[in-house]
Amino acid sequence: MYINQPIKNYLKLLAGRQAVPGGGSAAALVAAAGTALYVMVAAYSEPTRKIQQAKRKLKKIQAAMEGIVDRDAVVFTKLQEAMKMPREVKQRTRLVQLGLRNAALVPLKLAGLCVAAMEAGAFLAEKGNKNLITDTGAAALFLESAFAGAALNVRINLKYLKQPGFVRSRIGQLQKLKRRMDTLEQRLARSVEQKVR
Repeated sequence: MYINQPIKNYLKLLAGRQAVPGGGSAAALVAAAGTALYVMVAAYSEPTRKIQQAKRKLKKIQAAMEGIVDRDAVVFTKLQEAMKMPREVKQRTRLVQLGLRNAALVPLKLAGLCVAAMEAGAFLAEKGNKNLITDTGAAALFLESAFAGAALNVRINLKYLKQPGFVRSRIGQLQKLKRRMDTLEQRLARSVEQKVR
């Protein structure tokens, strides 16, 4: 759908007056770009066993993020379709709630992938090729931004979901991911700062 289009076409659609692609899809693209930078850093680093493991892990994460570029647009479109149904349609409430649930789970998945990529990125900042430290730092900033965008989408969709247990569970999951992301951001920032001085 979008991931296989030229970047210029995607940006034109993103800037257009339509709901998709939107912020969730764009966050996934930014995350994939950050992760791709980490893959590049790994490719230019000493090919130790741990570096190679990190590279393989990052490639899988990147592929999953690329899938979310499209998946986010799909689930949001389904939510929109449900919300446009006349209120007297019997299935409307159920479909809207299902749409909200899916529209929260997709960015929550992206948030988890961002944390997983940052785990590998923090390792690369310490053990990877120091000549690519600015690429490592830029990748971290991309992933921080993508995580923040994904978190906003999780929260807004959970806000209208009438499943209190599910909402509490997913908010807890997001908070746990945020704490881990903050720790990794600080660790990575220290490594980058030490090497760019």
